[in-house]
Amino acid sequence: MATFKKPRRNFRGRKIVTEEESDEEKDDDVQEMEVDEQSNDAEGPKLSKKSKKSKKEAKSSLSFVHDLQNEDSQTSIGILTLNWKSENYNKVIREIKKNMKVLKMNGIPLNFEWTPGHADIQGNDIADSLAKKGAKEAEKIEEPSEVTRQDIKRAARESVLRKWQNQWESSQRGRNYYNYHQNVCQKIPKDLPSKWSFSITTSLRTGYCDLNDYKSKIIPSSDKNCSCGEPETVEHYLLHCSNYEEARERMRTSIYFITGNIHMDLDTLLGIDEEDINRDNRNEILCHLENYLTESGRFKNTIQQKTL
Repeated sequence: MATFKKPRRNFRGRKIVTEEESDEEKDDDVQEMEVDEQSNDAEGPKLSKKSKKSKKEAKSSLSFVHDLQNEDSQTSIGILTLNWKSENYNKVIREIKKNMKVLKMNGIPLNFEWTPGHADIQGNDIADSLAKKGAKEAEKIEEPSEVTRQDIKRAARESVLRKWQNQWESSQRGRNYYNYHQNVCQKIPKDLPSKWSFSITTSLRTGYCDLNDYKSKIIPSSDKNCSCGEPETVEHYLLHCSNYEEARERMRTSIYFITGNIHMDLDTLLGIDEEDINRDNRNEILCHLENYLTESGRFKNTIQQKTL
């Protein structure tokens, strides 16, 4: 018959723990710790929600790049060729359109044709393999370390700029200026090459300028045509008006010696975006544009007001 050993107690009724009992309790604790470690090893390291989210975003962005490369996506073709609106990946789209423009300016034709997906087409198979490779690289993103105050400030600033950028891209206002300045983070040097020419070129980018086409929108009774008989828009004044043909040809020749491109459009003259292909020669182009503004005399009254 088993006997029950009553624990020893002191005069206050507290249990007295012997060395043997304390060793047994330690052994039990060690066994429990080993079980916990084994369970943790079985589960594997746990990632934070932030790291999981960053990996998910990286994979989704890579998948969209794959869609743009893969001709079986009708939406991608519409975004690139028909200017369909896109809610996401605007930076990727701008970069692709920029490269398309460079190819076009160099005389390289670029056509998009829709093809069915998963039909053993070599181009689609290559795009699929590249997308899978990119997804594997996204999984290598390391878990973020300890968050500091500087990290919080930087994240807050990036969040505000990202919201501002999304609002600027989706807004219906200021679309003329958006064509030349798409990145809100980009800082534009003011008063270059001079204060009055900077004011005029900025008004030409926005479309709110001292040209008859814009004046007719404010005063409907006024004539919107130029003295040559055509509607006096920004494009007409800078590129087509016969009244300023000599000044324009001098400007075209000067820009040709800088860029090596005889083709001149509004992006060449007014472009200021950081992805502008002429950004390295932007200051010189603005100087020649200033000469054109002066020689044409179209903004003579505006220039005089600015210099007073």
